[in-house]
Amino acid sequence: MNRSSLIESIPVIILSCISIITIYQVIMNALSLENKHYLGIGLVVLSLFFFIVKRSYYNYIFLLTLLLGFTDLINISFFEFYIKFRGLPLKILWFPLILYFLLTCEESFILKIKQMLAKSEEAYFDETQSAVIGFKMRFNKLSDVEIISRLNHKLTPEAREALSQIKEERNI
Repeated sequence: MNRSSLIESIPVIILSCISIITIYQVIMNALSLENKHYLGIGLVVLSLFFFIVKRSYYNYIFLLTLLLGFTDLINISFFEFYIKFRGLPLKILWFPLILYFLLTCEESFILKIKQMLAKSEEAYFDETQSAVIGFKMRFNKLSDVEIISRLNHKLTPEAREALSQIKEERNI
């Protein structure tokens, strides 16, 4: 296991240890688990399995596990430390794990979100060109006088570009 894998594995190892301690408490003290515990421990085991077998699935399963745990939809322990935000209990244990996971995971989710939100220059150019072509098709039916008249109006840059190209093609 290389160093980056070891760093990435810290949150799932922490949750696995907590799950093992909970199972030990159940066995030794004859306690019973709620459905939330079964689901939580099951998701931790599933996350650990995918961490070993298929890392790309692990990222999504573990993030789901962390978010469900943070919002108190699953449990892995009998000890609960939480704050209430607008009536929704938010568990304190899960928040640092979520931050650590998001900042250290192999496929940084923060980087992916930034990439999804930021348009590449090529995409912006393609979008602009398709808009210019669309305006050009609509404005091609206009007479020369109408084209010059429209150039004096307030237009989007794409519409102005389309009218300018038509004007140059017609030698107006």
